Amino acid sequence: METVVADTTPPVPDRPWHSVRVTEIFSSFDTPPGGLSGTEASERLRRFGYNRIAEPEKMSPLKILFNQLKGFFNIILFIAALIALGVGYLPGRAANLHEVIFIVVIIILNTIISFIEEYKASQSIQSLHRVMKRMARVMRDGQEIVTDADEVVPGDMVILSEGDRIPADGRIIESFGLMVDESVLTGESVSIDKDNLDVPEEAILAERTNMAYSGTYVTRGSSKVLITGTGMATEIGKIAADLYDIRERPTSFQIEIARLGRQVTLAIAVIVAVIAITSYIVEHLSFYDVLINSISLGVAAVPESLPVVMTFALALGTRRMLGKKALVKHLSVVEDLGSVDVICTDKTGTLTENRVSVEKVYADGRISLPEEDVAGAAMPHLLRAAILCNEARTGSVEGGDKAWIGDPTEIGLLMFAGKRMIDPEAERSRYPRIGEIPFSSETRKMTSIHTVDGRPVAYSKGALRVILNDCDRIFNNGDIVTMNQEARDRITTMGDSMAGEALRVLAFACRELPSQEMPEGEIEKGMIFLGFVGMMDPPRKEISGAIRIAREAGIRVIMITGDHKKTAQAIAGRIGLGNNAAEGKDVDRLPIGELAGYMDGVDIVARATPRTKDNITRALQERGHFVAMTGDGVNDATAIKRSDVGVAMGVRGTDVAKESADMILLDDNFATLIDAVEEGRRIFDNIKKFVNYLLSANLAEVFVIMILSFFGFIPLTGTMVLWVNVITDVLPASALAVDPANPGIIRRPPRRVGDPVLNTGVKALIAFSGIKKVIVLLIIFYIGFHMGELKLAQTMVFTSVILFSFVRIMIVREMDRLTLWSNKWLLLAMATGICLQLMVLYIPPVREFFDIVPLNLIHWVILIPIVAVSAFLGIAGARLIMKRLPAI
Repeated sequence: METVVADTTPPVPDRPWHSVRVTEIFSSFDTPPGGLSGTEASERLRRFGYNRIAEPEKMSPLKILFNQLKGFFNIILFIAALIALGVGYLPGRAANLHEVIFIVVIIILNTIISFIEEYKASQSIQSLHRVMKRMARVMRDGQEIVTDADEVVPGDMVILSEGDRIPADGRIIESFGLMVDESVLTGESVSIDKDNLDVPEEAILAERTNMAYSGTYVTRGSSKVLITGTGMATEIGKIAADLYDIRERPTSFQIEIARLGRQVTLAIAVIVAVIAITSYIVEHLSFYDVLINSISLGVAAVPESLPVVMTFALALGTRRMLGKKALVKHLSVVEDLGSVDVICTDKTGTLTENRVSVEKVYADGRISLPEEDVAGAAMPHLLRAAILCNEARTGSVEGGDKAWIGDPTEIGLLMFAGKRMIDPEAERSRYPRIGEIPFSSETRKMTSIHTVDGRPVAYSKGALRVILNDCDRIFNNGDIVTMNQEARDRITTMGDSMAGEALRVLAFACRELPSQEMPEGEIEKGMIFLGFVGMMDPPRKEISGAIRIAREAGIRVIMITGDHKKTAQAIAGRIGLGNNAAEGKDVDRLPIGELAGYMDGVDIVARATPRTKDNITRALQERGHFVAMTGDGVNDATAIKRSDVGVAMGVRGTDVAKESADMILLDDNFATLIDAVEEGRRIFDNIKKFVNYLLSANLAEVFVIMILSFFGFIPLTGTMVLWVNVITDVLPASALAVDPANPGIIRRPPRRVGDPVLNTGVKALIAFSGIKKVIVLLIIFYIGFHMGELKLAQTMVFTSVILFSFVRIMIVREMDRLTLWSNKWLLLAMATGICLQLMVLYIPPVREFFDIVPLNLIHWVILIPIVAVSAFLGIAGARLIMKRLPAI
């Protein structure tokens, strides 16, 4: 996409846009009634720029690099290098340049590795935001098209309907029952009625009822809006700087990791202090040597790579989820997924294909197939109602192709009319809409008013019993007669029969109005019943398997739908979900405390409203459950926001639902949510593995040095410990972050909320490994010392520490029953580490730098069996501990 830079501001009137007449608005922006031409829109995009709010300054690579250089541990290393360099100027001392060079090299390596991982993590997070494209419906060249909201320009005619986020500021041209949530601007939680009437010039923003503002949401109705300001020229653009001050708070998991790091650092600082005092008093080392060794040991022993690797693991996990069509908006959501034990899911489009077609029709007293030519007076009116009382329409999608745009149910009705050789667009042109009562989940119906032969006629569609309650007449043998109870019972029985076949029943009615100017509450009374259709949205093929996997994972699935109970039960039966059903009205009557217990036996909630969803979420949470709630509508936002993991639909979901959610399913598929849960568990397991690995490896080294320092020996110099840190910490730990999942991970029960990374089992494994490693390293030091001298003992311990670290990786992975060959990156990291250590041992200049000796065949014959036996004991001990204590 080419770079577009705004060099001109949109037209500015003598008075505010809300006080300008509609005709003047069109004239000011030179907008034809059919909208701008594509050519003119492109020209305005070049002049005015993209419809974007200026983002806060992104973290540049240079800034990330600087942040790494000024990190606490790098500063300590800088101080150590300066001390090593400065001591050469002291009387009687020579400059120890090789230590200075080595410390500088460590700083560079540590900085580069940390920079690469943080940069990748930041790029991953930015890529998530790029995927969340906003779309808008606009009129171009007389046609409705769907385009990127960033490309909306001043003068564009935007079409809005319920659930849309308004893409830019604009003047309302037409309004059909429009209500808008402007709380983001005004703080007013109640939706505002909107119309196209002029308002006084002095009206404050909250009183400008003829304006629509960027970032607000349509909660009801539909409208056409002529855009007057985009990007930073919008009201939300003017206050954008204030929004940038909002920062995401750290999660409990991140707080735990930070606390763990502080505790480990404090413990190591105490141990290092003991070693320093012992070295100075017992070994009579110079203050300089003690200082250099202490600083090097402390920096190397503290797992400073832990937060970096954790962020890398979470960011990598979000990228993997994105590849599986699950867009995670915050890294912290990954940890929450592993704790989900209840999923409340929509039916339509999530469990089903969201491809609705009419399967059966009831009209003129009989049931027929949609393509049958049925004689009777009601059928033509039913078809007309299906076309006119309908928001779906043809339009251009990405690529310029023509397609139906709108709700799948309404698209299915238009396709039904097409099977009967009726052109929906021609029918709508013949009977223009002059009014509308929009659909709402509370009323479960919609009504539109049209001019038919010069008279206003209302057409309604909605739930069967709702429409029946509005009707007092019905077609009978071509005549309109009063509807009696027998007819109502017969119609209800037929509808229940269709619902029992997993068909969604949608009824239609009409009425000629005495006047176009009737109160809204009177329009839908005294209607004529036309009939109903049975529509099918088949279950997705993979849903039965996903439901089974969720059950094996200890996750309970509850279907919450607005459909009839029998329809919901029929679908549930086909996908293997439980059959215990309740109705929304029964759920809503119960206090939250009673509802919590009542929901234990419920698999399906039918005829649910948004309030039902919210009540269920609260009740389940009160019961101690960790709840994921899916939704797609405006009114679902409350339940999505309240849930522990809010999930919005990416295809059919409204903007407000997506904004409220923690995660967006880009394919609206329930199976994708189960895949995301499995991925979340894998990531948490991997974080637990490298925390286990880093702590057990680092602490053992420190204790060995502390113990031997009491006897006057230094088994590892500061330079050696720094080298071990480079070879064994960051690269292998990062490779553990991409470990595959435990084969049985999805069959484990959900992780309890607040379950720590270092639970009892993991602590026992770390303690066992640490004690074993300390004992074995002391034995190796003793053998080396008595075979030769201190340098040989140091060399054998130096090499053993690296070998044992890689053995420890194998033991840690034993928790997940993973083979060494299942992670090629881990193999590469370990092979690289071993090659580098061999280079240190056998290249003379490098060996001299570390002040060690080469190991001969006898030394390896001693070391390798010890390492092998240690590995065997480690694996056996880990298995024994894991049988008795939960480590995963």
